[in-house]
Amino acid sequence: MGRLGERVAIGTGGAGDIGRAVARALAAEGASVVIADVRDPEGTDLAADLGGPALFVHFDVTSEGRLAAGTG
Repeated sequence: MGRLGERVAIGTGGAGDIGRAVARALAAEGASVVIADVRDPEGTDLAADLGGPALFVHFDVTSEGRLAAGTG
């Protein structure tokens, strides 16, 4: 287990280039990773690639109403 074992990291925009790199680094350090993005195929693929400690959630932070309601 890495330095971040038993921690959860949530990354908005997690399916983009930088978000993907950050998610991989966090998972490599033992964190469970939640990838939040509007790009479903990329996010789903990344979560599958990272394995058990990763989950993809469709979430649009640009929608204030959805963000307030927590419905992504």
